[in-house]
Amino acid sequence: MDLLQISALSAMTHVGIHDWEQRIRQKLLIDVKIPIDLTAVNNQLTNTIDYQALCECITSYVESTSFSLIETVAENVSALIKEKFNIKELTLTVSKPQAIKNASNISVTIHR
Repeated sequence: MDLLQISALSAMTHVGIHDWEQRIRQKLLIDVKIPIDLTAVNNQLTNTIDYQALCECITSYVESTSFSLIETVAENVSALIKEKFNIKELTLTVSKPQAIKNASNISVTIHR
């Protein structure tokens, strides 16, 4: 199986359990891996996934919604992708850089 990958898609949103986190916008990085059969693409966008539309959909949703947990971001974005793009399976990682002072990144990965 082939794989469509999007790495480090950046979105600014309100995310966190503390009141101060909900008052500021923080950067999340989103990675998406979608198994796809590309043998019949034949240079036609309709035979594949429009990754520009996919990225715009994810970014628009994340930036217009507030979250307490990155786990919720992962679950909601996964469901959105599956519904809007008729995807049966995907792996999604949501990273919150600088969430913890002495860690360069915190992330969750889900497979749906």
